Amino acid sequence: MLISIAFILLYKFYTKRLKREQALLRETQINFNRELNEATVKAEEQERLSIAMDLHDEIGGLLLVSKLNILNAKALSDAQQEQSEILDETILLIEKTAEAIRQISNRILPPSLVKMGLEVALTEFIQSVNLTKRLNISFQVKMQANRLKLDAELNIFRIVKESINNILKHGVASELRLELWQYEGHLLLHFNYQGIGLRNQQVIHLLTQKNGNGLKSIQSRIQQLNASIDYQVSADKQNHIRIKIPLHEIQH
Repeated sequence: MLISIAFILLYKFYTKRLKREQALLRETQINFNRELNEATVKAEEQERLSIAMDLHDEIGGLLLVSKLNILNAKALSDAQQEQSEILDETILLIEKTAEAIRQISNRILPPSLVKMGLEVALTEFIQSVNLTKRLNISFQVKMQANRLKLDAELNIFRIVKESINNILKHGVASELRLELWQYEGHLLLHFNYQGIGLRNQQVIHLLTQKNGNGLKSIQSRIQQLNASIDYQVSADKQNHIRIKIPLHEIQH
């Protein structure tokens, strides 16, 4: 009888502990999902704020000077040479304004992504990174479908951009190989570089911290695509980031 009572008490204790752990796990998952969403919203708000400041400071200032120059030129009708110089400067300011608008527009949504698709947009972004001489990126593509859903292409573009930015900031890498191809009903992305990288366990830990918004943004977009991501570091410090996206989730 004592053994039976002990067994019942032990069973009740174990059941109560199991329920408590399951509740804690559910709460952790809920908090984790909320933090992911908050990180995404925060990143979007920071981007909007940055764009607003650029529009106010860069575009507003350039247009104000352009307006003042035109007014000065109108007041100098008797000084043709000076008027011509002011108008030339105004034309240059307008060209700078147009270039600033183009750059800000690219940050919101690359026009090439909308018009030409993911491959062209990624190629242009990688070329811009290569021009900085901070990281040399080789890019290989093997895609059968010409276009994917626009929101999927934008998510993939943001994932690649954020991943490369993270490598630039923390990876201490000089060379990066990026591959994008289709295989057995999936779209596969593979980043390979030598330097400082992360393993899956480290990423999981960083996702639970208050910082690491870049990783959280990537993870949020991965979830939106119903995809998987794998971080590995080999013995020779070769870092691999592999992303696997079901094609049926992103095709028209």
